[in-house]
Amino acid sequence: MARDTHVADREEAIANNEVFVSFGDSTNVKYALRRQGGMMTVGDVMRVARVSQGIPTKVQTVILHRQGVEPRQVQLNEVLEPGDHVEPLRPAGRKG
Repeated sequence: MARDTHVADREEAIANNEVFVSFGDSTNVKYALRRQGGMMTVGDVMRVARVSQGIPTKVQTVILHRQGVEPRQVQLNEVLEPGDHVEPLRPAGRKG
């Protein structure tokens, strides 16, 4: 059931010209490409990942899911496109 919501949220983000960012299984964040003249970079995603969790979080890897492209790790300042789905991955290890 949660998966259906996830897919619907992603489709809505694409329709609204947004990038869809998901953190793990529980938190889904969507936001429009408004800053930097309509561009968003992976660095922006990392900042959002840290803030959204309510605690500082080290995000070292961001996986990009783009239509027609194999999922891959992206570089820090790579520009994201509308309809992209990105997953910031926290390093494995202790929590807190």
